[in-house]
Amino acid sequence: QDVSIVRELGQPYLRIEVDRFKASMFGLSIDDIMKSISVTLAGLQVSEVIEGDKRFPIIVLGPIEYNKDLNKIKSIPLITKQGYFVPLIKFSINSRDVIGTIVKGQKAIRDIKLPEGYYVVWSGQFEEFSRTIRRLSISGLFVIFVLFFLSLFIFNRSLINTLIVMSSILFAAFGGILSLFLARQPISVSAIVGFISIIGISILNVSFEEGVRNNEAIKQAMIKKFRAVLASSITASLGLLPTALSKGIGTQVQKPLAIVVVGGMFISAICILLFMPVLLRYVEVPNYEI
Repeated sequence: QDVSIVRELGQPYLRIEVDRFKASMFGLSIDDIMKSISVTLAGLQVSEVIEGDKRFPIIVLGPIEYNKDLNKIKSIPLITKQGYFVPLIKFSINSRDVIGTIVKGQKAIRDIKLPEGYYVVWSGQFEEFSRTIRRLSISGLFVIFVLFFLSLFIFNRSLINTLIVMSSILFAAFGGILSLFLARQPISVSAIVGFISIIGISILNVSFEEGVRNNEAIKQAMIKKFRAVLASSITASLGLLPTALSKGIGTQVQKPLAIVVVGGMFISAICILLFMPVLLRYVEVPNYEI
């Protein structure tokens, strides 16, 4: 008797939920958006006309089509503080690669002949993304360059030892890319920062000590390093796992970085423990063991 079905009465209604993160990017508040929707659909009295004893309100109202078609509601124009218009349902590429989407757009308009004096500029997020990627690419190459020469110096100019250590970067990069693919996340600035972060950690997971290199020595060395490699990888992965799994407001920025670090470190650790002994067994590494 204490449990019953509560039926909601009334006419069907449309619920509009605002993405606060995207709204803030365009300088729009929730109140601004709701006022624009209200004016377009319900109208806004801006003045009135008086004729004798009668008063007639002057109402600003959007086209009647907006009240009949859901797609029209999605395209309600919102004016930003910068003075330009964006639709209520803003063109979104959250689930796709920024570069890939822009390339498709460029191909779509390639054959369109614009009138004289008109031109197309790909700006906004793509422009910011391109500038940031250029800066991060320089930083990433510099990090790899420094790590390479430090490893070369540590291993007494042994190029083979240095290349084996640097191969851990490939394992980490593969893990990061695979993680982004499985999570359906595009390559973004945050993801690039994540790749730079795991470069150093993956290098630390590979070390050499002087000794005799043979099958038994490699086996004993891998057993000794097993706990250290897993400890460093699990610590980095678990620390960012809540961010990688989160779906709240604002996670769009940190989530790709966390996914790259979690997946990159996990897969890198597995690859190092499985494939590094194979490299040491079949590649000549004079006077060193892992």
